[in-house]
Amino acid sequence: MSVSIEHARVLWEYLVQRDEPCKSDVLVVLGSDSLRVPKYASALYAQGYAASVVLSGGVRSRWWLPESCEAARDARILAAGGVPREAMILEKRSTNTAENIQFSKNIILERFGQGASVLFFHKPYMLRRVRLTLQALWPDTVACITCEPTSFDTYESPGSAQEALIHILVGNVDRLIKYPSHGFFAAEDIPAMVLHAYRELVIAGYTDYRL
Repeated sequence: MSVSIEHARVLWEYLVQRDEPCKSDVLVVLGSDSLRVPKYASALYAQGYAASVVLSGGVRSRWWLPESCEAARDARILAAGGVPREAMILEKRSTNTAENIQFSKNIILERFGQGASVLFFHKPYMLRRVRLTLQALWPDTVACITCEPTSFDTYESPGSAQEALIHILVGNVDRLIKYPSHGFFAAEDIPAMVLHAYRELVIAGYTDYRL
């Protein structure tokens, strides 16, 4: 086992702060480049975890996105998975995680009222970032934050895909260090072993997604 893989597992375990799915008033699917997110979210809807779904994502013009935006693509995938169109609410303006949370919050407060419970769904390594964003922008929400059940070893196959994942993990920790000063999400003390693993991976050249 390489030292880089060991360090990457440390970052993964820190970033993937997953709750078990809980039944909620609304399921929020946060926009991304992953097709696995909307596919798994449609399974949560089918299992009765929420009766309404907010699809948040206004990012456009990427090679993996033939639709007008992430929310529209995710709506197509959820519809193919059996989610009725009338159960979906599309949020098409957000371009980052903070806007995903803020614009979804506005929709939920308007349509469901204060105190609505929310099940947030995203990619595994985004969960801690979502949690800290909620602490800054919507601290009083009743939230469950989850992803597909997976692990570092099974999320991507060994080789180039796993190498790309390590770059992304480093980039996410980089944002946890730098974003709180901009008010994008709450600050927290990052454990020393996580910071050590992050620095070692930066030295090893895993810097493609650093700010």
